Amino acid sequence: MPPDQEPEIKIECSDLSKTYRTANEHVTALADVSLSVTSGEFVCIYGASGSGKSTLLHTIAGLSDPDSGNVQVDDRDVFQLTRNERADLRRERVGVIFQDHNLMAELNVLENVALPLRVGGTRASEAKTLAHQALSRLGIDNLAVRSPSELSGGQRQRVGIARVLASGQDAILADEPTGALDSTNSEALFILLKALSADGACVVVATHDPLARQFATRTHTMIDGRIAMEKVAGR
Repeated sequence: MPPDQEPEIKIECSDLSKTYRTANEHVTALADVSLSVTSGEFVCIYGASGSGKSTLLHTIAGLSDPDSGNVQVDDRDVFQLTRNERADLRRERVGVIFQDHNLMAELNVLENVALPLRVGGTRASEAKTLAHQALSRLGIDNLAVRSPSELSGGQRQRVGIARVLASGQDAILADEPTGALDSTNSEALFILLKALSADGACVVVATHDPLARQFATRTHTMIDGRIAMEKVAGR
């Protein structure tokens, strides 16, 4: 975590509701969801596809507006921020690991990982060093000069994770981070996320991978847009 960032962060979701309307039906993605996560926690949002867990993560990140309810990151109401202010919040404080990686095809792996740092004003040499360190931590520094088109799905997934690690945000929101990984790399990723939370990061993972529940400090199971139950580690 960079020294000029605040050491702690709190995410507070209150009564979030979201309905998607199609030609034939209304689909409830979130139904009065409330959730609080602070620094040092690794929270797993567990559920089947369509349960609302990805919508919840995107709402927390300010990428999707709810129909009602609010999200606060520290004392800031996310939905009172402008689009640019939300982007700044994600770059500086809340890192998002996307399910579809969001890598830029025209940049190589190292450049993709370093890009958010450069956008934030980090010097090129420092951004390159931090990007290399993140790739090395995930065991993929040998891919640094490859383009995204030369990578497997699992490799692209890990590059997306490295991009967030390099930026050192205080909170990490991960949407199905092991969707393209084998069991060995999935376990390694959850061990890493647990270590980051132990170091003070606030980690929230949306997943249908049951392995995540073994590493999370608490697990919330989502069904039909609702948090149906909570499991705290050790209980």
